Amino acid sequence: MYLVHARLRAPTGQQLPSHAAGFVCCQARDAECLEHVSVHESGDDWVLGLFFTTPTLAEAERNASRLCVRALQAPGPLRGWELIGSGAALIDAPWDVWDS
Repeated sequence: MYLVHARLRAPTGQQLPSHAAGFVCCQARDAECLEHVSVHESGDDWVLGLFFTTPTLAEAERNASRLCVRALQAPGPLRGWELIGSGAALIDAPWDVWDS
C-alpha cells in the first residue's frame, strides 16, 4: 500500500469540510485502487492522505493527482479549492519501532 499526500489550499482560508474525505472517496474510480482517505491541517493548508493499493508508487502518485483534480472540479465541497502539490512522503532513513 502506498500513501500519497495531496496539499490543498482553500480559496478564502476556510476550513476543510468534515465530509471532504468521504467526498474524495466517492470521486475515486475502482481502477485507481483507492483504499482510504485521511485529512489533517498543515499550517495554512490541508493535506489529504490518500492510500492506494496500486502495483507501483508511480501509479499511486498519478492516481492521486487525477483523483484530486477530479474532486476539485466536481460540484461539491471542494469546488474552488486549489491543489498545491501531491507526492509520496519519503523517509530518508530506515526506521523500525522495534529497534528503539
